[in-house]
Amino acid sequence: MRELPHTLTEKHLSDCKAYPDRLELISSFGRGGVVAEVGVARGSFSQSIFNATGPERLILIDYWREGKYAHGKAPNAEKGKGIVGSDYEHVKSRFSKHIESGRVRLIRDWSWGGLKQIEDAQLDWVYIDAGHDFDSVTKDLMAVLPKMKPGGIIAGHDYVRWGRFGYRCGVIEAVTKFCVEQEFKIIGLTFERQYPPSYALQKI
Repeated sequence: MRELPHTLTEKHLSDCKAYPDRLELISSFGRGGVVAEVGVARGSFSQSIFNATGPERLILIDYWREGKYAHGKAPNAEKGKGIVGSDYEHVKSRFSKHIESGRVRLIRDWSWGGLKQIEDAQLDWVYIDAGHDFDSVTKDLMAVLPKMKPGGIIAGHDYVRWGRFGYRCGVIEAVTKFCVEQEFKIIGLTFERQYPPSYALQKI
């Protein structure tokens, strides 16, 4: 990844604003709209998104299977093993009233596969926290691109080179490549002490 010939320039960074944490970041996106979170786990941050921004519709995408945190890969998923039913059922229970009303939608699939199930030009913003390896982040960014409304915001987590569990992340490199090739700029970065930073991107 060090050999990737992509470098951000002033046009990619001139509108970047610092935020103390990701809750402040997403709160700056405004209220309402159609929002997706990719990588949900037990739905704790999903609840924060719902409370802080009051989306008209919230789409939650996760494979909800064992191994999803290992370099963005779930080695047992394709074999039908290791289903983390408790996490999935927990999210279903947490949002049951809003799922019934149609305000919250759950998609149980790989991150990029789940994104393909959303109609094009539907999302006001998205928060990506699925696989953290270069290939997975690149797939997610490219999969979500046609799903964004004009001026929509693509945000994500773990804007670091090393994950909390000691594995090499590719988020910075994937985001840099995406910004350069797709003409996006970084409009926000967070500086939490206890969590890895988040990023926010918007079309130049």
